[in-house]
Amino acid sequence: MTPVIMDCTELLRNPIRTGIQRVVRELIRHWPADGPPLHVARFQPGRPARLCPVPASVIDLLTDRDPQALSLSSEQLAALIDHRQGLSEGVALPEKSIIFVPELFYDDQRSVFYQGLAKSGHKDLAILCFDFLPFLAPNLFSLKTAAHLMHYIMAVRSFTHVAHISADTRHDFETRIMRGSAPAGGIVLPLGADGIGVERQSWRADRRGFLVVGSIDGRKNQRLITEAFTTLRSRGHEIDLTIIGRAFENQDLAWLREAERVPGFRWIPNAADSTIAEAYRQVRATIYVSGAEGYGLPPVESLSVGVPVIAPAAMPSLKGLPPLGQIRIDPVGVDTIAEAMLEIMKPGVAERLWTEAARLQLANWRDFGQAAAAWLGERCQPRAAGPKRGRYGSRLSAIRRSDARGPFRPPGAPRDRSSSGPASDPSPAR
Repeated sequence: MTPVIMDCTELLRNPIRTGIQRVVRELIRHWPADGPPLHVARFQPGRPARLCPVPASVIDLLTDRDPQALSLSSEQLAALIDHRQGLSEGVALPEKSIIFVPELFYDDQRSVFYQGLAKSGHKDLAILCFDFLPFLAPNLFSLKTAAHLMHYIMAVRSFTHVAHISADTRHDFETRIMRGSAPAGGIVLPLGADGIGVERQSWRADRRGFLVVGSIDGRKNQRLITEAFTTLRSRGHEIDLTIIGRAFENQDLAWLREAERVPGFRWIPNAADSTIAEAYRQVRATIYVSGAEGYGLPPVESLSVGVPVIAPAAMPSLKGLPPLGQIRIDPVGVDTIAEAMLEIMKPGVAERLWTEAARLQLANWRDFGQAAAAWLGERCQPRAAGPKRGRYGSRLSAIRRSDARGPFRPPGAPRDRSSSGPASDPSPAR
């Protein structure tokens, strides 16, 4: 099989454990042993710009095979990654290969590099598209213009093979980015929900806190959540709120500094896995009310460990799932968030939502890794004529049959009959 070079530059620069970086970590970790040989690489600007191999000692940090990674903050981990990359060049990258970029990036030099590869005739360039929101809705990110993002958009347009994390992202790509010039029906590779490394939680009546996980970038509405929390606190409701996530440099954090004076409020900009796990062990529910998402991992990750979630009705990751363990709100605002928080503070409601969350079966990262390998194997490898056979062929066919209806269901898996809504994805025991 033709080897795959996976460009993970952004993960190496900023090795946080949420969002897109979580996706890339899990993809490396769950790449199938019998899939195309995988080589992890980083982009090196210069003359000429090139992809450089990543040493095995760094890959061990990214996949937590090196236990030292588990106790480090993202800044400490980034420093250790830089140190180890300076000690070893890694295994040389193969000349004939599929180049796969599973990241969202706005590095002009990196974008120009991939445009150059495409123009030079490199046919096997593949990318996983997460979203185009900063380009399509810059106001959500406190951006006045998206002109500086055009290099990335042009790079995406030049890739030979394009996959998406949701039907919503695929629709934006076909209608807004390619403007109808690309063939319809690009593949959707649903993300796994089982990556946060927390044991399944159980209901306790003394859980009174709420948890918000995600970077403060202007669109995830942490400010609205905080306003709802402070309003309820001022009315005498004994609840706690923890926000975990770094703040983008362009964000005005005056509201956050003010909230830190309110009893029961915590902001943790850089949390180790152990801190995140402990937060899940204490909370009554999580809240994720982003104004726009390509997918939205935090809601399904919360549900995967049995913790109910408050989320927008239009969240892409929840489409196709029965509304179990969830309070879906529409519209998103201070009042609707506060009402949902009060609702879940009712003991009977909370216990019901926790029971419902335990019934859900969700997509897992193992299937995601195998599906990505299957997609690259089919798109970028020579195939003999005739019907597809073997595990990869059958898995990819199943994805194609199901991606318009909701998350990927492995062949032969049972349906969740607990709801009249679409069934959720089964995942094997971890």
